[in-house]
Amino acid sequence: MLLIDVSGSMTWNPHKGITGPDGIRRFHDQPSNILLVKHLVHRVLHHMVPRAQKEHPTQYGIDTVTFSSWGTYIGQLSAHNFESDWRSRVTLGGGTQVMQGWQVVKNTYFQHQHKYFGHGRYDNIYGWQPTPEMPKLSLLVFLDGEAADMDEFELELLGETWAYVTVALVGMEGCPHHHSHAIELERVAKFNPHVGFYDVHGRVCERMLVEDILSR
Repeated sequence: MLLIDVSGSMTWNPHKGITGPDGIRRFHDQPSNILLVKHLVHRVLHHMVPRAQKEHPTQYGIDTVTFSSWGTYIGQLSAHNFESDWRSRVTLGGGTQVMQGWQVVKNTYFQHQHKYFGHGRYDNIYGWQPTPEMPKLSLLVFLDGEAADMDEFELELLGETWAYVTVALVGMEGCPHHHSHAIELERVAKFNPHVGFYDVHGRVCERMLVEDILSR
């Protein structure tokens, strides 16, 4: 699955300069975060969909959730109809609540596993819980670290061993806010084998980055 940050902060234009939490206004020649993520997602789909179809021949895309002030399941994105699907399904703007998106991912995955395969169980107090035979979810997350509940998300990742979560933190070169979250996510990934982390800042080679992410 994919979890994509579509909040207002993702649309900031670095060419016009952005004032960081330290009060300094910085100018960059890189694209906006959402444009970079769009390009990366398109490349990812070219690789992920054929992999998924080996086990599920009828699957045409990758289940995707977007988040801003709320989380939204937007169905499956595919490389074939990517541009039209992106325009019609992805709504940009709003605040940044990554836990809203995470809960939609969790509910969507567990409900599907429970309905079709009998995996997972729902607890009235703790919510969805994995069962021993349930296959692990592979989740790729794109976000900019501006979420108000970023610390909560980082803590949540520690205990969610039912999923392999790879976080791609996108941001501008030299942004102190981005750097602080990158340090924390790197620490989480170092000591938790079910979590992967990529620090995506400045101008990047999209092809090489996607190949590296999907090779892990």
